[in-house]
Amino acid sequence: MQGNYTRNRGFTLIEMSIVLVIIGLVIGGVIAGKSLIQRARIHNLASEIQQMRMSVNAFVMQYDMMPGDLVNAGDYWPSCASPSSLCNGNGDGVVNSSEEKYRSWQHMSLAGTLEGNYTGEPNGSGRCEIDVNTPGSTIKGGGYMFQTFSFSGWNIRFENGLQFGSRQNVSLSACLDYAVVSPVDAFGVDKKLDEGTANNGKIVSLNGTESGNTGCLINQGTDNNYDLADDNVACRMFVDLKPGS
Repeated sequence: MQGNYTRNRGFTLIEMSIVLVIIGLVIGGVIAGKSLIQRARIHNLASEIQQMRMSVNAFVMQYDMMPGDLVNAGDYWPSCASPSSLCNGNGDGVVNSSEEKYRSWQHMSLAGTLEGNYTGEPNGSGRCEIDVNTPGSTIKGGGYMFQTFSFSGWNIRFENGLQFGSRQNVSLSACLDYAVVSPVDAFGVDKKLDEGTANNGKIVSLNGTESGNTGCLINQGTDNNYDLADDNVACRMFVDLKPGS
């Protein structure tokens, strides 16, 4: 009499095909999801930068001076500072002093061209504070600050530049010098709003200043192409905020 036994049976070709299709769909969904997230991130950052441009242009159209540089700001907003004269800029057409860099955001806020409330002053430790005296970003850790931009070897200079970076160091003049976005994201924004070249046009990008950070560009100072093979956070960006730009 034969004993009972169970015959082991492997997957059929049809079953294996179904499993492989399911795995492919899952992998495809993950890749598509990452792509959608990246596109949304680029879109949001591009929209932020455009809003900054619009805020500055609207202010200049209304007051005929750059925010932060307005010589009689205290007359418009007496409660801006104590005494109100501290609210004033020097009227030289450039947002270049530490005081003007912080007053600029307060001026736009008070004028209603920029959302948010800003103190107009550096905090007690001499550092910018995102969403306190400088605007923040939807990109984690990111913030904006006026900064005159020039780079040795590049035939470009932004007298009124907007720096987008992350806050690490304490220097007033270099408050947002650390990297904040990947080369892929920086290139996406540059291509969307400008010409997609890291060292030319109205938007340029550099490596962050942290030690060892060289991943934003291929041969910075020579080729100046975005290193699109590097998806790590490595870039800080500069935008020309000259009225009409």
